[in-house]
Amino acid sequence: MVTLDVYDIMKKKVSEIQLSDKVFGQPYNESVIYQVVRAKQMNRRQGTACTKTKAEVRGTGRKPWRQKHTGRARHGTMRSPLWRGGAVAFGPRPKDYDLGVPERLNRKAMCIALSDRIRDNSVFVIDKVNFSDIKTKHFCELLKRFELEGALVIDDKNRNLMLSVRNHKNSKYLNVENINIVDLMKYNKLIVSQDAIKKIEEVLSK
Repeated sequence: MVTLDVYDIMKKKVSEIQLSDKVFGQPYNESVIYQVVRAKQMNRRQGTACTKTKAEVRGTGRKPWRQKHTGRARHGTMRSPLWRGGAVAFGPRPKDYDLGVPERLNRKAMCIALSDRIRDNSVFVIDKVNFSDIKTKHFCELLKRFELEGALVIDDKNRNLMLSVRNHKNSKYLNVENINIVDLMKYNKLIVSQDAIKKIEEVLSK
């Protein structure tokens, strides 16, 4: 079992939490992390870049002038890529970049990433984050108490916290159901509510 301290927002230890080795005690595996991160980043590509071929570009298909005896280079159509306003040669076309990744592998990668953050003492569990109002200042004070410049904040639908984190350039808020390997690898420090880390354990231990 992995044991973590649980703090309040003033960084006072209030309790401890026991977590499963199955989720938070995995050895680091660079190959699994690489495969899943690459797949997630490829799946974010829209693949909508598109240029027109000679068949699609607007313009006449008539030969601009006769083949011989004009003193000019021969041309067959004004829609040629050689002409201004013509087609684009070998330009990008719509493409599907999606890479399938098994859900089991995706969960394993997140377990490895979370385990690595815990080994580095980079996960801070807070019992509850109840901001009275929506102010980035409150979140900055929280970071200052934990001696952090930024963090990935994970909680269970905490609106005041979400809107307070939104304007902080070095931080990001995620609802517990939206955690993903890309953000886990991007941010070195994690601030997680006690309820959220229990739900993460429940989902990833399946």
